[in-house]
Amino acid sequence: MTVFFYSGSSMVGTFQSGDVLYLSTTRIPRVGDVVVFQSMNRTDPVVHRVMARLPGNRYRTRGDGNRCADGEIIEPVHITGVVIAKRSRRGLCRVHGGWSGNVRRRIVSSCLTVLRQCASCAAPFYNYLKRSDLPARILQPGITRILILIDGKPILKLRWRSRTVGTVDPQNGFQGKPPFELLVPSFLKQWNDREIPKQFY
Repeated sequence: MTVFFYSGSSMVGTFQSGDVLYLSTTRIPRVGDVVVFQSMNRTDPVVHRVMARLPGNRYRTRGDGNRCADGEIIEPVHITGVVIAKRSRRGLCRVHGGWSGNVRRRIVSSCLTVLRQCASCAAPFYNYLKRSDLPARILQPGITRILILIDGKPILKLRWRSRTVGTVDPQNGFQGKPPFELLVPSFLKQWNDREIPKQFY
């Protein structure tokens, strides 16, 4: 058994960066299995799921979080092993392969598609909230402004409770952190030279 440390986002919904993967180097990959293989286009190994077995004992793969299949066809010599288990923050658990792995891939792919559609539909409403100051007016959060120097340039750090929700500087203006930027009223997003002591310039 071989151990592999996963990093990346192509298998979102199945693995997270930092997960420890346990590989079987003797198992022959089936459709639906997750494999670790060496790509011809990358230096680091790739962790993707087998989508199809092609003539000549070759495989087509795809990341569970990707929208389309990989362009590269892999051969058995490129495969390091089949992922059979993972250790994450929740503990050790089995990684589904074969037909159940294929069903899982389709479910994850469908959920991600729905989330992407929801995000694109919600974007106009989110932008409206950002322009309208409505959340800031309703919630009236106590935003604290802290003046700091970075590389000799003054920057206002905006904090709500113990969290930084944004920064304001003369060159870039307001830079917020979603969704907490909705709590910052418009008048705090403006840079005002009169409020900055002259020794900061």
